[in-house]
Amino acid sequence: MRTWVNDPHSGGVKIPDNVKQRTKQRILAYAEQHYSGKYIRIDLTSSPV
Repeated sequence: MRTWVNDPHSGGVKIPDNVKQRTKQRILAYAEQHYSGKYIRIDLTSSPV
């Protein structure tokens, strides 16, 4: 009997570009409001994991 295993590399649904952009803007706005002056750069990437 085979067991079910969660494999994050087996596919899935791509996140639309507009959702990625909206999320990035939301994170940057939060950081600007709460952590202004405490960082030089914020690098946001989306990985397929």
